[in-house]
Amino acid sequence: TCDVSIKNLISNYDSSKDPNNIYDCTDFNTHAEAQKVFERDGGPGIDVHHLDRDEDGIACETLS
Repeated sequence: TCDVSIKNLISNYDSSKDPNNIYDCTDFNTHAEAQKVFERDGGPGIDVHHLDRDEDGIACETLS
């Protein structure tokens, strides 16, 4: 049996070491573009690209 829960895996996940961490907010022209990639690549559960620094579910809030 597996004793590792999904919640435990997510809480111990270090996305800075993820080879898929290829974007940051400067790569996007608009918030909508950043939000789309954020949601596509994991969203609030696993923020692979660190686009939601304050963890409120909104990526790159400084973009319009």
